[in-house]
Amino acid sequence: MARLWVLNLDAEQELANPAGYVADSGLTAKARKSLAGAKAQAQAKLLGPQDRVYEVGCSANGFEGRAWCPTPSALERLASAGARLAPAPALAVLQRVNDRAFSVALGLGLAGSAYFREREQLRLHLQGGEQWILKRAFGFAGRGQRAVQAQLTEADLSWISSSLKYGGIEAVPRVELRGEFSLHGVLHRGGRLECGRIARQCIAGGAWVDSKPVGEAELKASERASFQAALKHVASALERSGYFGPFGVDAFRWLDAEGNLNWNPCSEINARYSMGWDLESA
Repeated sequence: MARLWVLNLDAEQELANPAGYVADSGLTAKARKSLAGAKAQAQAKLLGPQDRVYEVGCSANGFEGRAWCPTPSALERLASAGARLAPAPALAVLQRVNDRAFSVALGLGLAGSAYFREREQLRLHLQGGEQWILKRAFGFAGRGQRAVQAQLTEADLSWISSSLKYGGIEAVPRVELRGEFSLHGVLHRGGRLECGRIARQCIAGGAWVDSKPVGEAELKASERASFQAALKHVASALERSGYFGPFGVDAFRWLDAEGNLNWNPCSEINARYSMGWDLESA
């Protein structure tokens, strides 16, 4: 069946501030270009040959409505075009499972990572390390992040105060990355889980550029197993929170001070579609 897509890649901005949200038309154009390029390379298929992308004033009676993330504004746009809407999680559920607090609470991230809603508690925590990445509750494509030292500057403190207006901040020890990976799934209502393939992500400036399937020898068996276990663990937590639909888990390898390679099986959770999508049952 042909589908009408709302490619709201800025969904996290709406989740952070629904009342003040204004759609970013530039990101929609970027999404269309990126997905078309991936499709041409037989990768990350999301749009089918008869699918269309929502534009203001378009008519899509009889089309199935799909959204990158089914936020209220995305559903409104689909409905205005006459697309058939499928059941979707409530806004409160989308906010809960996409907030970085959700992933931090699962305890799968780097040692030393923590989530804070108060500036002073965050400042004290940073004294336990030298270099950190601060991440806003809702971020995407490398946005909403700031690299800081343990001794915060006035500019850092200003950024922190501004960020705390729309949720908490995750503090993550800054490490030297040696490869970033993704694994996608679809959690159906009732708990059935579909799993995709592990892919290596090509990242530039914190934003996705491309994804390539991972060969059997590219990951250790233990890394592959822990990544797949993390996906299932996340799926269970999402179901308990009332979420259903597409989601993705990111992982990475990193180099410690002694030159040893380490593996983090769950650095980020995205309860929505993601670039590099590889499930045919999108």
